[in-house]
Amino acid sequence: MSETGNKTQQLTIPLAEMIHTLRLELQDSMEAAKEAPLQLKLESVELELKVQITQESEAHGGLKFWVLSAGGKEKAQEQNVHTFKLKMQPVLSESPGQDVMVADTSTRPG
Repeated sequence: MSETGNKTQQLTIPLAEMIHTLRLELQDSMEAAKEAPLQLKLESVELELKVQITQESEAHGGLKFWVLSAGGKEKAQEQNVHTFKLKMQPVLSESPGQDVMVADTSTRPG
């Protein structure tokens, strides 16, 4: 969703990709917490996002949700930008009642 020339450039990320990446980062943090002397309990994850909704005209298109990047500009389609607040509760699939513990470092390189 970026345009060149005199128009505003807008960087977007698919909502599902953003949530998937967040999940990976939290999993990395949980892995790092296993050996950390001080652990942090993750009670909830709250995100406030600027989201643009588009509708595809193809037969199976439907609606698409795009998260605007922090540096993205909203001027071009301000009327199509919505603020979503998501509150998610982390749950371990193998131990649904267990607390989720995280650290401030990642086990993933880079």
